Amino acid sequence: MRDAASWRPCNPNVIGTGLKQSRGFTFGQRTLQRSSPRSELPTAHLAEAFRMTYEIHHGGNSLNNVANLHVVCGIPNSEFFEVILPDEVQKFGLVDDLEVSADGMVKVPQAAGLGVEIDFDLIRRNTKATLS
Repeated sequence: MRDAASWRPCNPNVIGTGLKQSRGFTFGQRTLQRSSPRSELPTAHLAEAFRMTYEIHHGGNSLNNVANLHVVCGIPNSEFFEVILPDEVQKFGLVDDLEVSADGMVKVPQAAGLGVEIDFDLIRRNTKATLS
């Protein structure tokens, strides 16, 4: 068994596969939109059992980021909320989007559901085509 100082970080698709192949790593990172909170939480708990952090990738758009933030808050061994800058390349469609404060923190919306209001007028104004 390796000691903690000799473990190398990697980014496996499945945390168990990463453990089996590399004999250990320091963190796991997943893309929530390719799975679901239902599959992420057991995987995050497995990482926690091995005393590793478990981070979720950026959601790719505003609404996915809000969903990610709620999931991250339910994972005790998650320490970061990934943000892509500049904001204008990935923020769209919400009345009040998530903002990073001066001290680097993001507040979780407190309203019902995901806690945000979708800006349907903005989406309609920017719609180029509709599939039927």
